[in-house]
Amino acid sequence: MYEAGIRGIYSDQEHVIVSYHGGIDGDTFVNNDLMERENSPRYPEFLKNYLKIYRHGQGWSNELIIPSKIKIILNIESADKPFYALRNDDFIGEEQDYLTFYKLELMRK
Repeated sequence: MYEAGIRGIYSDQEHVIVSYHGGIDGDTFVNNDLMERENSPRYPEFLKNYLKIYRHGQGWSNELIIPSKIKIILNIESADKPFYALRNDDFIGEEQDYLTFYKLELMRK
């Protein structure tokens, strides 16, 4: 009912990194009355954001869930370097007069 979509594609010499959201299936729409216009602001509650990494010669990683408090990843120069993301004030429920950035880093397990 709400299609999945790619939010960003980043690459370095060894990796391709894809940021995307998984969409919302029809059952979730029906069970939560999301077809009603007044419930459309609830979409972010049900959208799951993911990061997936392709490493040349090794294939795709597992899906990494991006926390809902992250609105958008600004850029990823390399899978081995820290990167920045913007806080999702709408999801947190706090409106600020300033922007909050998160500094993030991928850790290999």
